[in-house]
Amino acid sequence: MAPSAAQFIATAFAGSGPFSLCYPDHKCKRLILSHLLSLFNEFPSLSPRASHFTTDDGATLYLLVATGTVAATPLTIWLLPAYPFGPPLVYISQTAATAITEDHPFVNSATRAVFTPYLLTWCHRRANLVGLVRNLQRVFHLYSPLLPTTTTNDAAGTTTTTGFSLSVPSHVSKQEAIDRLALALIYDISGFRRQVIAETNDLLNQRSDLEDRRKQLKDGIKELEHENLKLEERMGVMNSQIHSLQKWLEERKEVRSGEMEVEEIFECVDRKSRVVLESSAADLAIEDAMQKLDRALQEGLVELSVYMKLLRSLAREQFYCIVDCIKILQPQN
Repeated sequence: MAPSAAQFIATAFAGSGPFSLCYPDHKCKRLILSHLLSLFNEFPSLSPRASHFTTDDGATLYLLVATGTVAATPLTIWLLPAYPFGPPLVYISQTAATAITEDHPFVNSATRAVFTPYLLTWCHRRANLVGLVRNLQRVFHLYSPLLPTTTTNDAAGTTTTTGFSLSVPSHVSKQEAIDRLALALIYDISGFRRQVIAETNDLLNQRSDLEDRRKQLKDGIKELEHENLKLEERMGVMNSQIHSLQKWLEERKEVRSGEMEVEEIFECVDRKSRVVLESSAADLAIEDAMQKLDRALQEGLVELSVYMKLLRSLAREQFYCIVDCIKILQPQN
């Protein structure tokens, strides 16, 4: 570790005013100094600095920060005023080349915050910055939070890819094996969750289709029931008409035995109907008589003068019959 790191931390602790660090306890300051020096001694890629930090409630704190690269991942580690009794805050530094994956189990892709089990189960008696960075190094080596990238070495013609790998070397520690197993389980659970969500959405879409079909069937059943009611009504009317017709036929059985003329079977319901019936019958009878006269004239059975006289008389009677029908059938204003 370069002496400048220790000098920087000592100078930062000696600051005052707006650049006074938010660590009031002197014992905690000595412990923070010891943890930082051990961290920079084991991980030279990290360096100290001091900066202002804005909390969720809007308060601004002047804190110590460790920044650098761990397992090819740029990190920013904030030491909060509660440290070492509370865990530090770890973020993946925002740079142009640090696009992070959205489904990493220990990184929030929106805030870029890191929350490994080591941080979530922080205990000041056994946890420290060196142990934290070791854990981060191991976890990021197993599953990098950065999006997979491929780089090519033109001279050697080789390619290297960063991403998720669970290859197990020949010798691993118990803790590393547990971390690998935890990551594998989380990764499998994440994939299973995506599969379940996709299947659930598919089932919901099928349910929507079934609901539409059910509605169509329900509407079709209603239409069929309506048609059935209409048919039943028509059948009722037809049965009533059939019953009336059968009754009418029963009352006029005498026609079959010749006791009643056919013209007497049809009865008019009122005077107008009787006049129309009689006038129409007379009109047709006169028409038949005129046809007979025409045939008789053609055959020479009747003289022309007699034919003209009879024809004028029949035409006059036919005219009166037609006028009577028109008067009765014409709607009254």
